[in-house]
Amino acid sequence: MISEDIQKQNETFERYKERVTNFSNNFEIGLFVYLLKKSALIYILIFALAIASGYLYIRYTDPIYESDLIMQINKKDQAGQLLNVYSSFQDNTRLTSDVELLSSSFMLEKAINAMPLKIGYFSKGEILTSDRYKSTSFKIIDFTIIDSSIMNKKIFISSDGNDKYILKNEAGTILNDESFSIGDYISNKHFSCIFSVLNINSFVEELAINELYFVFNDVKTVADKC
Repeated sequence: MISEDIQKQNETFERYKERVTNFSNNFEIGLFVYLLKKSALIYILIFALAIASGYLYIRYTDPIYESDLIMQINKKDQAGQLLNVYSSFQDNTRLTSDVELLSSSFMLEKAINAMPLKIGYFSKGEILTSDRYKSTSFKIIDFTIIDSSIMNKKIFISSDGNDKYILKNEAGTILNDESFSIGDYISNKHFSCIFSVLNINSFVEELAINELYFVFNDVKTVADKC
């Protein structure tokens, strides 16, 4: 029995040796190098395409930020503890109601009202529209909304060619009867405000390349997006 197993192993080894020998005899190093060089160009192109795609994705994609908060609710009532007036059930009920209040849209809207989010500033390029929340070159200050239908609508800024500017809606309709200069008080049937520029060089350069616009944000709409 053992001799038969040894004989089978020897036969298997001999067949393996024969296949290796045949492969070595038929293998042509020149053909292998030729195929490797021909395929190398394809690999290089695939690698370059992957690098370029990654760069374009990072370059033309707005960053997305996420924040979280851990809040500890600590309510001390020493008198209640001494007299044992409040039960653990009542404490749990109050804690649940506090958590519900903190996660409600009411609290979110109050937080948004306390932040400079009432106006959004944007730069629209050929490929990407960028939110200029922290880097806008112009500001709309002391504004008053007269017609609420203007809320959440894009208001574009354009140059009239004479160092003055005009405002247009998304349909291209001019909102102001007259063009205005930087620092002027603007008033129309939809809103009134003062147009201020923070960096004149950046504003002029960006306006020549991209479309600049702003949006009067409705607090509830902003809260729904959060």
